[in-house]
Amino acid sequence: MTFYAPPVTSTSTAALVARTTLGGGALTVLVATFLPWVSTGTRRRNSYGLFGLIERLEFTPGGMIGWLIRLWPLVPLLAVATTTAAWWPRPRLSGGLGVLLGCYAGGVALAIGRAPVDTHAGRWVTMIAAAVALLASVATLAADVRPTRRAG
Repeated sequence: MTFYAPPVTSTSTAALVARTTLGGGALTVLVATFLPWVSTGTRRRNSYGLFGLIERLEFTPGGMIGWLIRLWPLVPLLAVATTTAAWWPRPRLSGGLGVLLGCYAGGVALAIGRAPVDTHAGRWVTMIAAAVALLASVATLAADVRPTRRAG
């Protein structure tokens, strides 16, 4: 009788810390998307309230930032997939998803800072958590690198 054997992954302390930090960073990005990002008039809006404000934020609807804001509802899915892959553990998958999440969430949060509106803590927390997720992704990928032997 044969049983399923999961793939061999790195179980070093560094790998565990990197995966845990990656999961924490991804979940913090998720939570930060619901915090207030900008003020328009007397209203504070979270990242999901930016859809209708693309023109007011002086981003063209067909431009890169407008396109990225329209795809923003995929961020929770990406954050959950990154965290799940980190817990699984699938270091290459979680590292790749974490790089994508860090670049996407951090880039959009950084770009919103150029808009002529008051920004709030949600944008800053997202940028910091995205940077943490990005760095932890690189550490996760680095911890998964196995030394190769040369023949002869």
